Amino acid sequence: MKTLRLDSRTCGTLGVLGLLAVGTALLVPGRPAVTAALVFLLFLLVVLVPTLVRGIPHERAIRPTLFVASYFIPLFFGQLLLPAHLPDLAWVWAATAAAAALPLCTRLLDLRVSLDRELMPLLPPVTGADLAVRAWYALGGALGEEVFYRGYLFPTLLSLIGPLSHIVTTLVFLLMHWFGVFHKEYSRRDYLSIALLSTFANILVLYSGSLLPALVAHALFNIPAVLHFVLRYRYGAPPQAMAMGRK
Repeated sequence: MKTLRLDSRTCGTLGVLGLLAVGTALLVPGRPAVTAALVFLLFLLVVLVPTLVRGIPHERAIRPTLFVASYFIPLFFGQLLLPAHLPDLAWVWAATAAAAALPLCTRLLDLRVSLDRELMPLLPPVTGADLAVRAWYALGGALGEEVFYRGYLFPTLLSLIGPLSHIVTTLVFLLMHWFGVFHKEYSRRDYLSIALLSTFANILVLYSGSLLPALVAHALFNIPAVLHFVLRYRYGAPPQAMAMGRK
């Protein structure tokens, strides 16, 4: 019987997110301490529950689900959330496309190499389960992160420290990715792209009054990572070919 265990970086990431939820809940006027305590308790459960789960056939799918779900916890206690309506503004959607595309400019070399089909046989094969997990991290993660960072943390900090909330939210967003599950795969250009994406998303939320454009921009930004794994799944060499290539 196997036990699903979260790595230390994932546990640390979830723990810091919990502390952020607690700290900002305590700072906002009218938020009782019991609310902050309950938020922190739920974050702890997100970290601890997987270690108690045994014998689950699809246990690998549990970690990204809990990781994404943890971002939504503060919302259950009436924390701030900007509206997610559809803005009827052309400039908003033009800015959304720019927010998704411009940060990728710092990663074009990495993307060109990673998406080159000629290199696919040199990469480890990807299974359907790997592809599903990566897609959920990329697209589900975009939803969860935007709800937490732009729907909760940014507007809360904006009411507390004003324009400095742009810098603080982006720094936290950057640090959480450094502590995150895929941190070993990020280059310096990737971290610059992540910082730019966060900055653009903050601006989109502030001037559109809606969470939806930032969510769309984040999802579009993450799509190349999913395409990378789709190509590896489609064109990657089978294990037998990999073994022969190493001889």
